[in-house]
Amino acid sequence: MNTRTVSLLLAAALAAAGCARGTSPAAAPSLPLASEGFSWVEGNECLTGRVGVEGPGLDPRVALARAGAPMRPLAGPLARRIRLLTGATVTACGVPSAGPGLPLWVEAFQLRQVDGYEAYLGQVRRAGDGDELAPWGGGVPIPLMGAGREAPRAPAMVWVAGRWQDEWFVVLSYGALTEW
Repeated sequence: MNTRTVSLLLAAALAAAGCARGTSPAAAPSLPLASEGFSWVEGNECLTGRVGVEGPGLDPRVALARAGAPMRPLAGPLARRIRLLTGATVTACGVPSAGPGLPLWVEAFQLRQVDGYEAYLGQVRRAGDGDELAPWGGGVPIPLMGAGREAPRAPAMVWVAGRWQDEWFVVLSYGALTEW
């Protein structure tokens, strides 16, 4: 299966799961799910919810809180990265464990919202007279407005939250993910 087919299948799965981006269609880039070798196979599952952590500090479990559904535990190496986004809304895709309440083995995810604002994950870099975000997982760079000089630059991994204004993503808040 080629990369384009996988991308189309992921887009269809996210649309079917009700994972709308809620942005201006003319401005918002179409980003792939961030992953490490993820390839969609029938039987995979995508969930969207708010990232939470359950359990004691020495053995925390990452989970997604979804409206009208119980917390769904997440597992796998990417679950550790998702944990850094506690409180944010993400879409996580992967292999479901057999049985209710068992974890989703995360093979790909995408940051959706932080503090109610649309959000992206990547590295901030200079581009001409301004800044842009190189999205984690690939995709078209996102032109940024308002990132400020104090925003961490590549190679630091950051999230940016804000809104679209014409072809610019206006940054209202951001955060560095130091343990990425």
